[in-house]
Formats: sequence, C-alpha cells, structure tokens
Amino acid sequence: MTLSSGLARGFCLILAAATMNGAFALPMKVMPKWKWENTWMIWTITSLWVLPPLVALVSIPDLVGIYHATPIQIFLKMSVFGILWGVGLAMLGLSYPLVGVAVAFAVGLGSAAAAGSLLPLLVQHPYQVFTQAGKLILLGVFIMLGGVAVCGWAGHERERDQGIGISTDGKFFRGFMLALVGGTLTAALNIALADGDQILNAVHRGFGNTPLAANAVWVPVLLAGGLPGVIYCGWLMHKNSSLQLFSGTPKMYWLLGLVMSLLWYGSVVLYGVGTITIGKLGAIIGWPVFMSGAVVAGSGWGALTGEWKGSLRRSRLLMAVGIFLLIMAVFVLGMAG
Repeated sequence: MTLSSGLARGFCLILAAATMNGAFALPMKVMPKWKWENTWMIWTITSLWVLPPLVALVSIPDLVGIYHATPIQIFLKMSVFGILWGVGLAMLGLSYPLVGVAVAFAVGLGSAAAAGSLLPLLVQHPYQVFTQAGKLILLGVFIMLGGVAVCGWAGHERERDQGIGISTDGKFFRGFMLALVGGTLTAALNIALADGDQILNAVHRGFGNTPLAANAVWVPVLLAGGLPGVIYCGWLMHKNSSLQLFSGTPKMYWLLGLVMSLLWYGSVVLYGVGTITIGKLGAIIGWPVFMSGAVVAGSGWGALTGEWKGSLRRSRLLMAVGIFLLIMAVFVLGMAG
C-alpha cells in the first residue's frame, strides 16, 4: 500500500467512524420511559465492558497470550488513561444542564481535540513540531478549534431562537470549567491508543501488520473507562429510584440500547483501524479529523431529526460557517500527512 492510498483509506475509515459516532445518541430521543442513567448504564456496560473483549477475542488470535506477555505497568498506565477518560465523560454530562448542550459540546470537543492532537505530537514526536508537517498540524488544529467555536456559537443562538435560554449566573462558569476540564480528560482515550505500542507491536509480530490490532488496545482502556460511568449511574439510580424503570419497559428499548452501543463501539473500531492505516502520524492527524467529522455528522443528524426547527437564518448560517471551517481543517490535516 502506498502512502497516498493508505492516507486516503485511513481518512475514509475515520470519517465513517465519525458519522457513526455522531449518530450513536439518537436512540435516546425515542426512549422517554427511561431516565438518562438507565440508558447510560446499559450503554456503558454494553459498549465498554461487553463488546470490546468479544471483538478483540474474535479479531486477534492468541489475545490472552499477548496480554500475558505484556508488562503489568503498561496495563496500569492504560487503565489510568481509561479512568481519566471516563471521568471526563461524566464531567461533560454534568456541564450540560449548567451551560446548555451546545456550549458544553463545543468547549468539550475543542479541548479534547486540541489535547488529543497536540499531546502526542509534543510528547512522542517533538522533533516534528517545527517541520512542515508539524506546522500544518498546528494550523489544522487552530482552524478546527475555530470551526468548533463557531458551531458552539450557532448552537447557542439556536437555543435562544427556540426560547430555551442559557444561564448567565455563577452556574455558567462552573459548567464552562466542567466542560473544559472534562473535554481535556476525554482526550486520554486517544493517548491510551498511542501508549499501546507494545501491544500493537506484539500483535504485528505474531500475526502480521493487521489494522485490527487496535482492538487489543481498546480492551483495558475501555474496561477501566466504564468504572466512573457505572458508579455514577448507580448512584443516580439509588438517588432517583430509577432502577425500577428497567422492569416492564418495552423490548424495543433494549434493542435501541444495543444499537447505541454498536454505533459507538463500531466507530471506535473503525477509528483505530483508520489511524493504523494512515501510518506513523495516524493518532495525531486522525484525532482532530475524527472529532471534526463527528461535529459535522452530529449536526447533520440533528438537522434530520428536527433539532434546528424554529431557529433563525442567522443561526443556521453560523452553523454552515462552522462546518466549512471544520472541513477546511480536515484538508489541512490531510496535507500534513
């Protein structure tokens, strides 16, 4: 596979992953009999504790032997990043009612994309910061953050058009900080993949240069990442007495929960394959492309499901400008490859 063909194929896989990721939460809109913690508990257990081990066992021969030969320090480090990612998700969830989904999503996504792209570049490839590729990566991240900010602004204006409103007291500052810190922590998911080189190399040595090798890395990260979500959802179920809502709910709810999990973890698998297919800078370039693509896809899915109904032309125009900037960022990052 040539560099150009690997880059193009990797980009297509990552964009497909972003489209799936942007759609995974849509089933929550048609599950009104469950509270948030009910849906999120099912999603967490299925997406982080059930699917990753099953997919890895099927796609990676002798997975147990590879894990047995991996130093425990590697698993501990990856688990720490997984827990940080899980905590970040919980913090983002807490920020939504304080600043609104649009603002929290924009701030969280921007901080996650910046941290997930810049940290691997600065830590693992610092000698490339001042090269042409490094400068293009920095420029692409800058444009992408501008696009994310405009998308967040558009979402804010949309909520104002629809009469939802955003809190402007001290709650806004707390929500902003939760989104900022939480979004930064969620970048640990990408860093954990970059730190799983020893596991990836073991898979490649034993079974060739398979792009499915990333499945072996996700397992310890996501198993650890599910802990904060399960603990938090369990506490909410106890507080809100919502555990009983599982009894007598339509079977369709369980199916929709499985669809959410398949869409989300499917996007993770495709993202991992895409970064490996791109090559050496896959984790650096792939992360902002994935995050930008998820914004574009989420906006498209939201428009199709009526989220922009009642918004003014100015809000929709701002969203179009933000999406344009994100697409430009994708092209710049592609040039960096």
